[in-house]
Amino acid sequence: MSLAAWMKRARGAYPADQSQQVDITLIIERWKRAGGRQRHISARWRPIRGGRFSALALDLLSEEGGTDALPDDTARMAALNEAALTPERFDTDMQAAVTELLNRLPGQRVGAIGFCFGGGMIWRLLASGEDRLAAAAPFYGPFPEGGDLSRSRAAVLAVYGGLDDRVNATRDAAIAALQAAGARFEIVTFTNANHAFFNDTGDRFDAPAAAEAYRRTLGWFDRHVAKGHRRHGGHGHDDDDHGRGRGRRGGDD
Repeated sequence: MSLAAWMKRARGAYPADQSQQVDITLIIERWKRAGGRQRHISARWRPIRGGRFSALALDLLSEEGGTDALPDDTARMAALNEAALTPERFDTDMQAAVTELLNRLPGQRVGAIGFCFGGGMIWRLLASGEDRLAAAAPFYGPFPEGGDLSRSRAAVLAVYGGLDDRVNATRDAAIAALQAAGARFEIVTFTNANHAFFNDTGDRFDAPAAAEAYRRTLGWFDRHVAKGHRRHGGHGHDDDDHGRGRGRRGGDD
């Protein structure tokens, strides 16, 4: 089976000097399509569009022939719900996407980011034993029950909306798993933001929180993907009553 994905190479992704650092990113969302969420992702990740990152956005409906093979969002959601009955297939597809990125850009470091369902998929990827990620940023993603992160080597920035009770019910489990793994991580909660606050095509969009989350995520990837800080050394929480990201940062950044 082949995987459907959207690939964007950074300028200079194949430099003459192979020692030159090129940042690469795996993006996980519910599905890849020409409009809607895909417009949201590609519009928000300006550094990808502007050539700062090479990136691959995986279509998790590849086994069904890809998102475009299904007639509408109702059919896509039904197919995704059916696929989620055997979620291990998602682990395999995401690991294959990491392999594809590293095959295209050998020797580089990989970070992964996902939103909502995709945020939960990033947690699954970390818990699957995938140890090739240098950094990960799950945005308001539910942590899988019994998730074990001990084999992950990624530095994790986990982003939450304070009003998102459903996902936040799994936050303590995520923190416990990160601590048990000795991972380098930071938890950022935007107290007045809700689920999907980063999606500027939705009615829960929170512009100040999204801007601050965007800034922090790029900074996290700059430190842990570009510079290669891999594991251990501190963690913490940052609760922000104003949606602007003020508070204590964990570790020794």
